[in-house]
Amino acid sequence: MLPAAATVFFLGLLLGAVLAPAPLIDLLALAFSTGLALSAMRLPGPPAPRARAAALLVAGLVGFASAPPTPGRLPSEGTVVATVERRDDRGAVLLAPAGARVRAALDLDPGATLRVSGTFRPRRRMRNPSPHGDWPLLAPVEHRLEQLADAHVIAAPSRYRQAITALADRLRAGIEASLAPEPAGIARALVLGESGGLEEPAQADIRAAGLSHVLAVSGMHVTLVVGALVLGLRSLLVRVRWLSSRLDVGRLASGLGAPLALVYADLAGSTPSAWRAAVTAAVAWTTVALGRRPAPLAAAALAAMLLGIADPAAALSPGFVLSIASTLAILDTEGRADSLLMEAARLSLRAAIATAPFSLYVFGGLPWLVVLANLVVVPIAAALLLPVALIHAVMAAIDLALAPPTAALFTPLSSAFVGASERFAAISPALVLPPPTSLQGVLLSLGALVLLARLTITQRTIALVLLALGYLGLEVHVRHTEQPVGLLRATFVDVGQGDAALVDLPDGTLLVVDVGGAPNGGPDPGERALVPLLRARRRARIEHLALTHPHPDHYGGLAAVAAWAPPVFVWDSGQAHAEHPEGELAEALDGLVRAGSRLVRPAALCGPPRRLGGAWIEVLWPCPRFDPGWDPNDNSLVLRLRFGRRTFLFAGDAEAHTEASLAGRIGHVDVLKVPHHGSRTSSSEALLDELTPRLAVISSGADNRFGHPHPDVLERFSRRAIPVLRTDEEGGVVVTTDGTRLWADAWSGRHVLVRTTDGR
Repeated sequence: MLPAAATVFFLGLLLGAVLAPAPLIDLLALAFSTGLALSAMRLPGPPAPRARAAALLVAGLVGFASAPPTPGRLPSEGTVVATVERRDDRGAVLLAPAGARVRAALDLDPGATLRVSGTFRPRRRMRNPSPHGDWPLLAPVEHRLEQLADAHVIAAPSRYRQAITALADRLRAGIEASLAPEPAGIARALVLGESGGLEEPAQADIRAAGLSHVLAVSGMHVTLVVGALVLGLRSLLVRVRWLSSRLDVGRLASGLGAPLALVYADLAGSTPSAWRAAVTAAVAWTTVALGRRPAPLAAAALAAMLLGIADPAAALSPGFVLSIASTLAILDTEGRADSLLMEAARLSLRAAIATAPFSLYVFGGLPWLVVLANLVVVPIAAALLLPVALIHAVMAAIDLALAPPTAALFTPLSSAFVGASERFAAISPALVLPPPTSLQGVLLSLGALVLLARLTITQRTIALVLLALGYLGLEVHVRHTEQPVGLLRATFVDVGQGDAALVDLPDGTLLVVDVGGAPNGGPDPGERALVPLLRARRRARIEHLALTHPHPDHYGGLAAVAAWAPPVFVWDSGQAHAEHPEGELAEALDGLVRAGSRLVRPAALCGPPRRLGGAWIEVLWPCPRFDPGWDPNDNSLVLRLRFGRRTFLFAGDAEAHTEASLAGRIGHVDVLKVPHHGSRTSSSEALLDELTPRLAVISSGADNRFGHPHPDVLERFSRRAIPVLRTDEEGGVVVTTDGTRLWADAWSGRHVLVRTTDGR
């Protein structure tokens, strides 16, 4: 369902299309800015479906191959959209609704309808409560094909789709056969919207210089390509005397330009920005064909509204929003500068201002010299780079013998583009702000509106000063709330199949217990989950980092976390250095020591409880040192943390041996970080009888291959009426206490108030 904020956005666009006087154009910009910022406010999501017995499904589905194979990658990837129900091998459990997207590595023809059966696994992102809300994506939960049982085509692609695919293949083959790899990658991006052919260093420089939009098929591309086609058609039709004497061939050519624009968007990658530009062009050419003069703002507004209704998910994608923002800023203007150069600078500045709030919110930075880079590079790209790329692609597709002259021209132009991007990236440090809160996003958007709106200097100055004061006030508030004093707050971070917890101690300092990891591949949770959360909470210092044991799902995120906030003290069992002195963790710890961190081992950690950040902490295991006769799980650091009347137990991956060794030494705890992700070799009956926890938190990955948490463990907690919060179902979990009261909040929106036996 389309969010209310996006609805406001599209209604504002419609209003601007129908009523175009200047004051209402400003209202359009206000609707867009407000919708953009409000859309960024993440609403709590529902818990993931409890389909534990059917984590892996053998599914029968009918799908449509909507994405072409990616050239140069084996196997190629296509997106298959399910249209019938999916059942497990017992035909019992429905894991995902019909229509959920499934990503499958298949050799397929774009546009074919096929039946696929195999083993599928859900792909879920890491979900954590943060003052910096995620940008909303309306796409359904993705699944991936893990093991293919059968796939066969039940309907061939349409003739139109076959023709588009053949044309794209011909253009791609001509480009790659006639150009070196780097210029070929540039040409593929310009002509076909395929950025995968460009090496990552070049892509990084282009992004850092703020010039990615040059390679994205957008308004500039569609205008040049379809405009040239329409002019060519008009020239041809004028020569047909019997037709030109009876019809206005200019209007006829314009009418043909509308479908040509849509076909070009389909050919050039079918990206949201390409479709936005193509639909806008189609509306404009249709208007000309009807004998009327098109209103650019109205055409852009109508295109955005149509695309938003047709595909709400695409309408909220970053590329589409950036495209709309820059388009509106350029069109919503009066008058022109005295020279072409000044006019280009003015329009580039307006586009940069309009997109700045979104870039800061979603991408976390903004190049300082983005306006100058666009002023220098974009006119050259529009006048030379893009036209030459298009002509060369056509020549090479017709016959490679025709390609050398255009190749000789395009190669230095593409090298100059990459070189200019590299230089601008080197001299253009990004403006990096702490990740804005949703309300700060609103103020950033309103600030852009003030700069773009037709206001007097006095009005603009007053408005900007008020917005800046509001922004700073919100910054003070978020630093106060996200670095609490007088509270103990433990955030059990959703890092997939691993462990990580951020513990805000009562004096405002930070203790981190484990940093997650992705031992079987996939996104680095340190980079994707922990560092973004630390940045959003304005945390750039870690006083204590405890690595419970040397398994990669507990230390894998160390490099990213330490690069952002080097820890002062690192707690470690010592087993990594003793058993694998040249291993990954031992080398990482040595690097931290060289950078100034201090390693602390059990011999110094064990003993009576000691003060730590206004709370009391006790290292219960392994004391006085790790036991080489046991594996790392049973040598996990076990930490008991107490503040006031409330106690937390962090048990790492401790299993039966550790639990038996600690019997009678722990006593009651209020919050238990369940050992070893809830495996059946931990959380014994005896342990739970001794701890009598009032709340349990399980950190595990969605539908992990280990089957964590085990049903037997869940049954033990259920029998004792102990609330269980699971990161695989609820997302990240925040447990807070003032020493007496204790409560928990999960990303999903679930709230648990933990009471003592006396009811408090």
